[in-house]
Amino acid sequence: YWLYCKRDKPSSEESGDKMNIGVVIPCYNGGRFVVRLLKALKKQTMFNKIKKIVVVDNASKDNSLIIIKEFLEKHNTLKEKTIIIKNKENKGASGGYADGISFLLSRHGVKYIWLLDQDSVPQPNCLEKLIKRIYSVKNSVMVQPMKVEREKKIFDAGIFSGLLIPVKIVRVIGLPSRYLFLDLSDTEYVLRARSFGVHVILEPKAKILHSFGKLYTKFHVKVHHYPPIRYFYRGRNLILLKFSYPLKRIPLSQFLLLLINTSTKILIFEKNRLPCLKFWIKGLMTGLRRKTRKLFKLSIIQSCARIESIKIEDASL
Repeated sequence: YWLYCKRDKPSSEESGDKMNIGVVIPCYNGGRFVVRLLKALKKQTMFNKIKKIVVVDNASKDNSLIIIKEFLEKHNTLKEKTIIIKNKENKGASGGYADGISFLLSRHGVKYIWLLDQDSVPQPNCLEKLIKRIYSVKNSVMVQPMKVEREKKIFDAGIFSGLLIPVKIVRVIGLPSRYLFLDLSDTEYVLRARSFGVHVILEPKAKILHSFGKLYTKFHVKVHHYPPIRYFYRGRNLILLKFSYPLKRIPLSQFLLLLINTSTKILIFEKNRLPCLKFWIKGLMTGLRRKTRKLFKLSIIQSCARIESIKIEDASL
């Protein structure tokens, strides 16, 4: 998924005042994580270029909104830039990103959109490095930072968090698929971008701390623990991306690797083996159903067709 390109310096016009950046952060029961992320955004060397920060709350069941609002009340600079969208239901990571992107495009004139998971922490110069890299490439591209977890670099081509996207690309390839909800929704977006001739490039000098789930050790191997429901979405979405995707489908090698690795992880390493295996198999079977495949194809067509303005029933500072 990565395309390495020669680096050049951005022009004075490209790095000027017209560069406005919008940030989208989906949140679900992660108020304290979002506060940590907002602090990291304030420390960005290009914080003055961030025009709007959109926090999309996916119907959190805890006091996340209270935590975030109390924090913003004490930090006026962040408060002026931040909008909170409160969804009445959990739309998943992809739905949260789709709502945030749509809101930015319909209400605020930004040139770039920076996607960040609630449990990510970009280093102070991360945004600056991404912007410099995106201007060094003549072709239309999206730029991804290097993921770091517990001081270990992770080379991951299919993840939303940290992805910097020019608005002109979003208007061409559309919004993330709300239907996929969770796992592999970012992989679908990368596949869709490639179908339109857009590549994702890596900027290794831009680093972002990211948590991939609870980490534990078994048989001297460190693995991430996921809740059982996540395996349902991974199984369903994996089948859909391989057999029902209307654009450039996931490569067979990647499909088999995910299928084998996930099955092995559940059978050998997961603590809640039976529930995880049950949801994994259910997801795989659901992905093969005709109704599921039709709904998925329709969602992709709708996502690509137009950038729609969503109704925001409660957007507040």
